[in-house]
This record gives sequence, structure tokens and C-alpha cells, in this order.
Amino acid sequence: MNKPQTASRKSTARRWPGPALKPHWLRDFVTENSGLKLLSLLLALILFAISRQPFSEVTLVGVPLEFRGLRAGLEINGDVPQTVSVRLRGPQNLIRTTTTNQIGVVADLGSKEVGERVVQLKPADVSRPDNVEVLRIEPSNIRLQIEPTLHKQIPIQPQFLGEVAAGFERRSFTVQPSLIEISGAQSHLTGLTSALTESIQLDGRTESFKITVDVDLQDRFIRVNTPGSVTVTVEIAAKK
Repeated sequence: MNKPQTASRKSTARRWPGPALKPHWLRDFVTENSGLKLLSLLLALILFAISRQPFSEVTLVGVPLEFRGLRAGLEINGDVPQTVSVRLRGPQNLIRTTTTNQIGVVADLGSKEVGERVVQLKPADVSRPDNVEVLRIEPSNIRLQIEPTLHKQIPIQPQFLGEVAAGFERRSFTVQPSLIEISGAQSHLTGLTSALTESIQLDGRTESFKITVDVDLQDRFIRVNTPGSVTVTVEIAAKK
């Protein structure tokens, strides 16, 4: 008599090797970090909108020009442009609202030596809003005169105007402080031996007096390193 089969037949069905997916996995995917996902979607929509906008061009006049990187002990001599014109291209709505306050041109003088130099302005030198292209800069070349910086002390000389009253004379004067320290490009300081004060009127004076005045160097390219007024004391007496 055959024995009844007691061994159960093994199932041939395959099982997923990993953990079973939970029914709410899709919900978690949508709701997890929802703020970042919404922000990314918003940025994508903005970029798409910008890419679909028509492009326009505009020329901005009076864009500030700045020079940087000039080595210590050197300086620019003479007048140089303070502004340039920049031709821009970009999305129409962005170009229409772009102003000179949002644009700047910075020229690097780090490699420049003493002498007459030319600086070429490139689109990379222009700071501007994103998605805006620089088409050209006018002028694109700037010519500069670079000189060594000099420092020196010179005496202060009062600048008198007019004459004292008849029968009187100007005997002497003192200036306090008597020296002024100045600096500037070499060509402006060479040969300069004194600094004049503002004019001091003598017309009709019969007595000694003291007055406070400023120094008038009459050269805007020379800097005063010891700023402040000076006191001039003038002695006036009757003629002997």
C-alpha cells in the first residue's frame, strides 16, 4: 500500500527581494520637502518665461567707470573719463528697467607701469544683471598717463592784496603752521616751492591783525595731506 504524501509542494511563486512598497509612498514623495519643490518649480517657470520673451537692445549713457589695482606709489595724471556708454541686449522687460545705477565698468590697472598706457575695456569688465549681454563699450580704449607719486613739504606763503593806509607799512608776518605736506603726480610737484594762501586784503589797514585762511594750491591734481586752515599774523605800523 502506498503511503500518503505528507510533504507539501513548494511554491514556485517569486517574491520581491526588497521590502514591500507601502501604499502611501507616492503621497510621501509629493508632500516631502514640498517647499523646495514649489520653489524649484517657480524658478523653472520664471526661466521659461524669460526664455520666451522678445529680446531688445539699449544704449546706456553715463555708466560709471572705475579704475582699480594700480600699484602703490603710482597714480593717474590728468583728466580721465569718469563714465562710458554701454550697449546692452537682453529680455525686453528686463532691458526696459535697467538703469545706469545697475551697471558699472571696472578697469584693472594691476599690470600698468609708468608712462602713457592704453586700457582696453572688455564685456567682462562690466557688471550687469543676469541674462543681460554686453554688445559694446564706447569708448572701448582709454589712454592714461601714469606717473610716480611724490610727497613733499613746502612753506606756506601769504597772498596779500592791496596796500595799507597812507603813512603805514606792513612790517612782518608769521604763518602758523608754516609748512604744508602735499602729494601728487611727479610732474605736478616738481618745481613747486611754496603754497599760497587765500587772498588777504590789506587795503586801508592801520593796525596789526590776525586772520585764519585756507591754502590755495591752484592745482586740483595736488592733494593736501595736512588739511586745515592756517593762521596769518600781520604786523602793521606807522612809517618812521
